[in-house]
Amino acid sequence: MPENIMMRKMLDDDIGEVSLPPGYILTRLGLNDANDLSSLYNAAFGFDFQTPQWTIKEMLNNPEVKAVYGIKCGGKLVATAAIRVVPKLYGDTPELHWVASHPDYRGQGLGKAIVLHTLHEMKQMGFKDVLLITQPERLPAIKLYLSLGFVPEVKNDEEKQLWDEIHKKLGN
Repeated sequence: MPENIMMRKMLDDDIGEVSLPPGYILTRLGLNDANDLSSLYNAAFGFDFQTPQWTIKEMLNNPEVKAVYGIKCGGKLVATAAIRVVPKLYGDTPELHWVASHPDYRGQGLGKAIVLHTLHEMKQMGFKDVLLITQPERLPAIKLYLSLGFVPEVKNDEEKQLWDEIHKKLGN
């Protein structure tokens, strides 16, 4: 089975309104957020290798990454998403990249808010569609992406079977 799955969304339709709970703010992240961003990635994904140095190199100072956005609450970074453009892989289509929310803050709509904000930014940049890559076991994220209009990219029978299993698990 594939380790990753791909989804795509056209940006020509209504994306939806960004809504945050009181006390939360959306912001664009920079080099000074490297420590907080690496901590968020590690907490969200159960990793321990996202150091501030890795985060600077791969995310905040990477020419393929056009922007990294975050949601903060009381100064703490609790959700993030990025825009990545890799023409040699995806042509003019950007990737919704490294979407994450802190486990202690899940269930408040922060994932939806950061994704919608990032989609709005992509549309403002002139992009016509967007793709994302995720893992089949990330069912809550896949459910969110489907609800926001992302559609599976199915290239072969193995991927079709995998998507059939995912839809079954999601009750679709």
